[in-house]
Amino acid sequence: MNSTPRSAAARSAREWLGFRRVYSRARAALAWPDARLFGRVPEVSGWSPAEHLFHLCLASELVVRNLRMLAKGPGGMVQPDGEPILEARPIMASGILPRGERAPRMVTPPDDFDRAFLTELVESGEQGLERQAAAVQPLFDEAWTLPHQTLGPLTAEGWVRFARMHGTHHWRIVREIVAAQENR
Repeated sequence: MNSTPRSAAARSAREWLGFRRVYSRARAALAWPDARLFGRVPEVSGWSPAEHLFHLCLASELVVRNLRMLAKGPGGMVQPDGEPILEARPIMASGILPRGERAPRMVTPPDDFDRAFLTELVESGEQGLERQAAAVQPLFDEAWTLPHQTLGPLTAEGWVRFARMHGTHHWRIVREIVAAQENR
């Protein structure tokens, strides 16, 4: 797909805003009553909305960390270039993550946590994301990659796209959980 620098910049800006939406939605969800936030609907998901938020915050923090690593340029795990693995390319192109994948252990929510801890996670993650905001746009012009554990090498733009896709994926599930809670 050919794109002009202007359309590439606009696309990158949309992806970044989508990534930031993870935290604005999480902040809004923190105002929900406990029954909605921590209530599970096993026929929709094994996790409650709070667990999805917890997972999203952990995964988003890793994306921000990876963007900081990419900003240092090639060396260590950062490679001068690369492409997502063959199986990941249609996923990245579609912008939709498939449902049913098991979350890696390092981003799996603990069995027990409270609203205060989740709030702290949302706030610290959002602050980290905002600190990275000024540095991310120049990275979109670089071919440097850092591997994702299942998608393979991703550029900064690829990491931000993944974060936006991941947020959208989990918010769809959260909306399904909330709808099912309301229909009980």
